[in-house]
Amino acid sequence: MPVEYGYKRDGETVTLTMSRDDYDELLMCLGIAIRAANEPRPALFLSRLALTNRLNIGNPGYTPYQIPNKETD
Repeated sequence: MPVEYGYKRDGETVTLTMSRDDYDELLMCLGIAIRAANEPRPALFLSRLALTNRLNIGNPGYTPYQIPNKETD
């Protein structure tokens, strides 16, 4: 069955529809960006980890990254 791709916006919520393969590729791209940001810009690194966690809310096969709390760590 063909995948229907799309972008839908409802106020401040955006829904992207894509194939599982494209989703996996998107996560790989985020992983590359996370690694590239780690050394020179730790804040960017942590914000990309948080984005990856948010994109995977509801994904039972995903283990969220632990992100230190600035106020307590």
